[in-house]
Amino acid sequence: MAGEQLARDRWSRDRLLAHQAERLRALIAHAVAASPYYRDLLGPDAAGGDVPLSELPTLPKATLMDDFDRIVTDPRLRRAELAAHLSGPAAELLEVRQYQVVHDPAGLHVAVVLREGVPADTPARVRAALALQLHDAGAVPPPIEVTPVAELRRDPGHGAKLKLIRSAATGSSPG
Repeated sequence: MAGEQLARDRWSRDRLLAHQAERLRALIAHAVAASPYYRDLLGPDAAGGDVPLSELPTLPKATLMDDFDRIVTDPRLRRAELAAHLSGPAAELLEVRQYQVVHDPAGLHVAVVLREGVPADTPARVRAALALQLHDAGAVPPPIEVTPVAELRRDPGHGAKLKLIRSAATGSSPG
């Protein structure tokens, strides 16, 4: 990806403008196909046309908040569920930059990338917050081990996906 971006530095202005127009068309096509809000706002034919960026409507924050469930392009995202997640006990753990949960028969192993200068008790607070969330969901929390790491393990290969939940039994994310 970085190589592609560096190569674009040598493109002519016309080639760069054509590339930008194509990417904008692809973005509009995705929005119209996946978002009921944008499908209604732009119309189903907007995906195929050349709409200058300056003619596209802006999205005020109030509209985003009022129509969030219709705007997002992933139907699994719902405003109420996101708000509940963000207000849960783990939301207070701003010291955690990233995390990855690995499940095996012995319990849950949580790798956390922490911000600099966090309190020494942060892993214990992460463990307590996770146990509370599992308990509140009606589950009996298994043993939970929290380990600070410099970076999270990614899948090998070109895509290098980062899986937030893995199963040690299969080596992949469940589901």
